[in-house]
Amino acid sequence: GKVCFVFEDPSGKYYNYLSNTSVIAGSFHHIAVTRKRGMTTQEKKGTKSFEFTNADGDKEVQEVEMVESVNTEEWSEITFYIDGKVAGTSRYHGQAPSGNNGNLVIGRSQVGGRVSYFKGAISEVRLWNKARSTEEIGKTIEAQEMGLAAWWQFEEGEGNIAVDGKSSNHGHIQGATRIKSP
Repeated sequence: GKVCFVFEDPSGKYYNYLSNTSVIAGSFHHIAVTRKRGMTTQEKKGTKSFEFTNADGDKEVQEVEMVESVNTEEWSEITFYIDGKVAGTSRYHGQAPSGNNGNLVIGRSQVGGRVSYFKGAISEVRLWNKARSTEEIGKTIEAQEMGLAAWWQFEEGEGNIAVDGKSSNHGHIQGATRIKSP
């Protein structure tokens, strides 16, 4: 199936994005999703005429080109990567998600009353506070990298706690079956 990325904007509205390509069931895939903020600016130019009296006492008109207004638009570029290749890009135009005190849920999406669960195995999740480049995604890390906010490797083998190897954002595992990591 396709990879799904869902987030909630500050007003409580959910946005659901899907990759363009699907992953093949029964085989290991490296999946990454980035959300990078950007801004576009557009100037509206115009001219203004000024009438003045020159040093000889004659009236003159001077036209000046000026910027009448500047429109800015903020957006987020959401990019899916499957096995190191771009698997779709979308743009979200709207208020920047501002974060909240709610739980981060991995492997489940809920849009309206519809809940969907990930069908497969998750061996590792890395959460960054900056969008990673294509070259940076999938590199071996040591938990000291700038921008790494949380890193769950799911290597505990038992219990319901997923230890965060970067900080203290330990997770609670619900409804999962443990398997040997690929």
